[in-house]
Amino acid sequence: MGLSHRRRLYDAEISELSVLLPLVEAIVLILVEEDQIIWLGDKKGLFSVKAAYEYYTQAWPHRVGFFLWQAYLGRLPTMKNLHCRQSHLDSSVLCKLCNNFEESVDHLLINCTRALSVWNYFLDCAKRYGAIQQTVKEVICGWKGFNFSDRGRQLWKRLPAAIMWGLWLWKARNAVIFNGKIFKLNEVIRDIKIDAFN
Repeated sequence: MGLSHRRRLYDAEISELSVLLPLVEAIVLILVEEDQIIWLGDKKGLFSVKAAYEYYTQAWPHRVGFFLWQAYLGRLPTMKNLHCRQSHLDSSVLCKLCNNFEESVDHLLINCTRALSVWNYFLDCAKRYGAIQQTVKEVICGWKGFNFSDRGRQLWKRLPAAIMWGLWLWKARNAVIFNGKIFKLNEVIRDIKIDAFN
């Protein structure tokens, strides 16, 4: 399979490619059948809101699964969303963690400088370097495992939910808004570890 790359690949990317290429080359296309979209979250392969909701809520406690579902849909009550819903708030739509950008779901959970510090801490611990995805949907759908032990794979799978939950609900962001607390990176990371590893 002749592939060309726009840039030189990193060692981790080369090892991923060496695993991926045999899988791609082993695919046999059946030209007489028409392509179809299959939802892997349902036994019959059919997408429904119910199946998607169950898919997101089965891996975590119900409240975290519901939170992830709302984050995926972009419906968390961020300052931007509250203003769009015409909630009568006198406060700014700026992110309460960095005070630099509009507080959207993607900004708060992924792109805020405070959020990036948390993501980078855990990625550095796992020796995974590179850019984090830019949206909550990309993180939830594109979070891929690496060559970890069974326990390591389980922790890695839970990490995005623990990070987003730790940055948001009754945790870092809400403690700043409702309790006047100061964002402390070490405390947020400690709480995320407790959530992820329990």
